[in-house]
Amino acid sequence: MLPMRMLRWRFDTLVLILALLASLPAQAKVTVSVEGLDKELTAAVRAGLTLQTQSEREMSSRRIERLHELAEQEIETTLQAFGYYRPAIDARLERAPEGWHATYVVALGAPVRIEQLQIDIAGPGAEDPELTSRIGFLPLKLNDGLVHSRYEEAKRALLRAALDLGFLDAELVRHEVRVDLLRYRADIQMTLETGALYRFGEIEVVQDVLGSDLMDRLISIQPGDRLTTNSLIRQHQELRDSGYFSTVEILTLREQARDFAVPVKMRLSPRKPNRYSFGVGYGTDTGARASAGWERRRWDPRGHRSHVGLEISQVKNTASARYSIPLEKPLTDQLIFSTGYQDERTDTALSRKATVGTSRIFGRGDWLETLSLDYQWEDFAVSEQADISRLLIPGVSWTRTTADDPTYASKGSRFTVGLRAADQSLASTASFTQVYASVKLIHSFGRNSRVVLRGDAGQTNVDRITDLPASLRFFAGGDYSVRGYDYQSLGPKDENGEVIGGRRLLVGSIEYEYRFRPQWSAAVFYDAGNAVETFADPLAKGAGAGVRWLSPIGAIRIDVAQALSEPDRPWKLHLIIGPDL
Repeated sequence: MLPMRMLRWRFDTLVLILALLASLPAQAKVTVSVEGLDKELTAAVRAGLTLQTQSEREMSSRRIERLHELAEQEIETTLQAFGYYRPAIDARLERAPEGWHATYVVALGAPVRIEQLQIDIAGPGAEDPELTSRIGFLPLKLNDGLVHSRYEEAKRALLRAALDLGFLDAELVRHEVRVDLLRYRADIQMTLETGALYRFGEIEVVQDVLGSDLMDRLISIQPGDRLTTNSLIRQHQELRDSGYFSTVEILTLREQARDFAVPVKMRLSPRKPNRYSFGVGYGTDTGARASAGWERRRWDPRGHRSHVGLEISQVKNTASARYSIPLEKPLTDQLIFSTGYQDERTDTALSRKATVGTSRIFGRGDWLETLSLDYQWEDFAVSEQADISRLLIPGVSWTRTTADDPTYASKGSRFTVGLRAADQSLASTASFTQVYASVKLIHSFGRNSRVVLRGDAGQTNVDRITDLPASLRFFAGGDYSVRGYDYQSLGPKDENGEVIGGRRLLVGSIEYEYRFRPQWSAAVFYDAGNAVETFADPLAKGAGAGVRWLSPIGAIRIDVAQALSEPDRPWKLHLIIGPDL
């Protein structure tokens, strides 16, 4: 047995511990409400309240009351950053069954407004129109409320503009805000000292795959040019887009500058010369398909390249080859020699086509212009007609594509317009001229909604539509045309009721899409169009709904569409895999 003295000591210790625990203040949580402010200010005030930031933990009543006493000062400090120096705050702290509840009702009052705004540029940049024009885009305006974050943003933007435009020694030698609470106004003054304008000096390129002639044409910055951030970014992107290099490193060696000329060193690592590709897929226009390709990224120091491709599907089989030669502007200007074979079998037509040709591509601003000359042999059958055509086809087309994201754009467009022709007097079995145009526009409304507009049009001048092979006639219907109808099932019919294709094409589509998950969206759409003899002929209409999944391999679109112009209004499934534009 334990001695009596030991038992008494343990009992006294237990009593002491219980007494100490009983004397500790009760712990409780607090909930905080902020009223009278908009969403942005409410979030800012909550973030600045210590009582709010510690509300998830249990605290003593004494600590809750102490933090509540600090709350008004914390709210005032937060609102001063937004230009509100005289808020009225009704602060209440009440016990609640579950703990404590703090309420802060805030009346902002009038903001301090900017009454004087003086932004000066000193030094060589004072006469630079591009730099001085940036002042008008700063987030500070006379009579605006004083928001300190905008003031800090304006300081950064002004300094960044100077650095971006080549004034590498620029600094803000004066920047101050004076708040006069008696007159309730703010005066802002800034002075930017630009220092000298820097330019590009000697440009050294370290690479061992391309000849100097082609490399010179790929370098867009030149010694003596103004050293700007945009020109460096553009040069980096152009070298990456050329397809010849896997890594691009551009260094500006400012410490080696002489007379404000900064040497530039570019280190370029080549991509592997060969690229092989294999793929499988499915589309309701083509059925199951498989593809393979071989790209030779460069054959020699002149940058010549080639590509050979093969695609096999249930509807269309193609084989193609092309050889490309870069011209004066290697990124856009090319001379291409090509050949190909296509075997297509639809419910409307059968076609076996071989082509050989050449094309020259020019960059004209945002547009790509293509001049082409192709010789085409085609063995085809449409309805009861079976024939062989031989055509020498010169053509010209213009294309422009813009997108903030090529895979799934929130804003983008694609325009194509072209003209092609043939004449019986020039190694052709028929004479015709054909113009065609297509457009696709994508625009977002808010963060989760976007509208997609699409249109296609074309017109052919030819004596008889039967003079043209199947590949040059207009048909409609399918995944990229009027949904709800089979691929190329729409067009003028002969006396047997068989679709034979039309001289003209007119197709339009409108689609609304709502993203309900980061990778998923739902869509509703309405399509109308047809291949017709005259633009007054009736159009086929289709409508439906679908889902889109932005998968790791690209956008996948699954649509169910109803053929509204058919007597029984049948439904059709459409599956499309590929980028928006």
